[in-house]
Amino acid sequence: MSTLAIDTIQGATTATSVDMSGVTGLQMPAGHVIQVAKSTGAIYGQTTSTSFVATNLSVNITPKFNNSLIRIDVQSVWWLHLSPSAEEYFITTVYRDSTNISSATNNRVNQFRSGYVDSGNAYNYNNGFTIFTFDTPNTTSQVTYKLYVHSGSGNEVRFGDQTTENTIVATEIAQ
Repeated sequence: MSTLAIDTIQGATTATSVDMSGVTGLQMPAGHVIQVAKSTGAIYGQTTSTSFVATNLSVNITPKFNNSLIRIDVQSVWWLHLSPSAEEYFITTVYRDSTNISSATNNRVNQFRSGYVDSGNAYNYNNGFTIFTFDTPNTTSQVTYKLYVHSGSGNEVRFGDQTTENTIVATEIAQ
């Protein structure tokens, strides 16, 4: 077995950077971020469906390694436009291509700052939401992660905003 020990790697033309874009077979330490893919845009939609429907907020990523963990983060808004006596809640998940990647028994992903609005308070209620989940796609081919939503009880929920930056991020993490 051979060992290579070095104190400094220095670029041929500059002392501040080394181009490693052509390096293959490099194994990064577990937990190290390999790459980040981000997509933003103005989205808007509404649904009364109690089954998941696709939004147009998605991001593509091509994992560098088969065993990488992908963290998916989404930030957007949702709101209700109901009669003052209606009750409603908003459900979110993320699909990889055509597969719901939620591991929860209710097929939802972790979501914060969204949820149930009780009767008398639902009319024109709105709020931002952030969700995240993890996936191991076991591929080095491109995958697409997309936000899906549904109404909790069949009343109209609206999602996204054409004046707000809606964001989905896929982060590849070495294992």
